[in-house]
Amino acid sequence: MNPVDGNWYRGLVTRRPKADPHPAGHPNESANDQPAPGWATPTSSSPPTIARAPGSYDQVVDKLGHQLRRNADAHALVTGHDAVLGLGTASERLMVEAKSRADAGGVVLNFHRSYSPADTEADRRQYGTDSLLHLAEICCLDDNVTLAHANHLTDEECDAVLRHGTSIAWAPAASMMWGHGGCLHGRHAELWRRGANVALGSDSPNWSNSFDVFRQASLAMLTARDAHQDRTYLVAEDGLLMATRGGAKETGMDTQIGSLAAGKRADIVVHALRRAELVPVTDMVRNLMYASGSKSVHTVVMNGKVILDGGEFPGLDEARPVRCRRASHSLLARMGKTVEPNQLGPRRDGVPTS
Repeated sequence: MNPVDGNWYRGLVTRRPKADPHPAGHPNESANDQPAPGWATPTSSSPPTIARAPGSYDQVVDKLGHQLRRNADAHALVTGHDAVLGLGTASERLMVEAKSRADAGGVVLNFHRSYSPADTEADRRQYGTDSLLHLAEICCLDDNVTLAHANHLTDEECDAVLRHGTSIAWAPAASMMWGHGGCLHGRHAELWRRGANVALGSDSPNWSNSFDVFRQASLAMLTARDAHQDRTYLVAEDGLLMATRGGAKETGMDTQIGSLAAGKRADIVVHALRRAELVPVTDMVRNLMYASGSKSVHTVVMNGKVILDGGEFPGLDEARPVRCRRASHSLLARMGKTVEPNQLGPRRDGVPTS
């Protein structure tokens, strides 16, 4: 679970260029918290700042790491780590402080980096060097750092990732949905083959629309094969390891979860072999990665407790999805937007764009 950092609100709400409805990246801030050259500054027509969001460095730092209190419970299912959004929304001073606090708390520091060509180039202009090389210079590239996306890396940046033991959370659909070329030009599969830790992520619901790790694994494997024109570049076992051990390591929890081993938590997913997609079962890993995915999940056990039984959630409040939908519409209404029944995305030449 990400702690409330505060600065990411300011980045998303007040620093995004207003004219771009499909942002190619977020504006970068300089060390004194001012937008980097080339990015639009907030105007009277910009979206309003969220009143409860911290607006100064001191306020942000005061909020940073509050969720680490969860880690005092050795049996907690939800734990905390330090996180800032990144992508230019956090000053260099805040990044250094966040890394210091992650070190002190023995947790991972997570932030987005090099998501699109635009924000990658903005970093390069601001720092005068590749983004990850700058992170290394300020001691923010380390083995307890996880970079979300990292879609556009140079040879030197790849070497730095390997040298510092940094993890990467690869979110294939989040790049493909927005057409940023991460699966065509990304170095994730190459880094995995060279020994880097690569995990799988989905980003947010409005960025890739699915939290299905099997979907991300399948996209990762297939796009890597296509980009390298090599059907063996990533195989099913690679996808399974990224989704399990890779994810455990990038969250700093590889001693507790990620594999079925004595001393680790009893986190178990049981698949039903009677699904049509799994008949005949000739290679279980290949069948899971390429055919059934999450559709065949029958039982899920978390830390020894059954939370999914026979495809149903025994403790689920059936009214909760309805409340979530209402809360979503309420949030959009406060932003001045309305949601019509069966509303499709914005149209271009009469065809829905999403």
